[in-house]
Parts: sequence; C-alpha cells; structure tokens
Amino acid sequence: MLRIVFTVMAAVLASGSLAQTAPSQSEIAGYEGLLRAAHAGDVAVINRLVAEGADVNVRDESARTPIHLTAFASHDDALRAVAATGADINALDNCAYDVVTIAAVANAPTLRTPAESCRVRLCILRFTIFDVGP
Repeated sequence: MLRIVFTVMAAVLASGSLAQTAPSQSEIAGYEGLLRAAHAGDVAVINRLVAEGADVNVRDESARTPIHLTAFASHDDALRAVAATGADINALDNCAYDVVTIAAVANAPTLRTPAESCRVRLCILRFTIFDVGP
C-alpha cells in the first residue's frame, strides 16, 4: 500500500494572480450596520457601532467580515479602525481569502502595510490520500 501526502504551502503575499470576488453592487446595497460602515470607510460610525456592541466579526453571504470589506474598498483608516476593535484578522471568506491576501492581490500598498502589521502568516494546506495501489 502506498500512502501519498500532498502538502501545499503558499505565503499570503506571494502571488498577485489570485482571483477574488469583491462584493457585488446588490450585496453592497444590502449591507447594514457595521458591514455598511466598513465598506463605506466610515471610521466614526465603525467606532460608534462597536461601542454600542456591534459584532466586529459579522459576516455577509460570502462570509466576508467588516475587515474584508475595508480591504476590498481600499479604506486603510477603516481597516486600522476595525483591526483595533479586536476583529479577527485571520478570518477567511468563502473563497479562503483573508485581509492581507485581499490587500496584496488588490496591489494596494497603503492597505498591505496596516494589514501586514497586524499579521503575516504562512498558509499550509495538507491533504492525505490513503489506499493507493495494491
């Protein structure tokens, strides 16, 4: 019996060729509360909503959090504000993207710096296949 193990490692900033799906206009139109404030880059509203108890890790239909939306919309001050609230900066959306990847792939150096200062990590995916051969 042969055991095959595939391990894939990729630095989150290694490639600018990854495909991402930014929020659609219909998704944006449906945003409320912290999701709307994050996408709009409204730091004052972000801070007010968090002070009132808003969930900083609320997700849209594609599992994007407010910190993802700030990166997609290129709002570096809002990204810093959301990160400062204790938001999960390692959160992944449905396509397995985090805020650093979104900022890097969007080639937004003003966003990469605050995102990278929060965390730079190595993604490791491991798949094991058993029972190959006789």
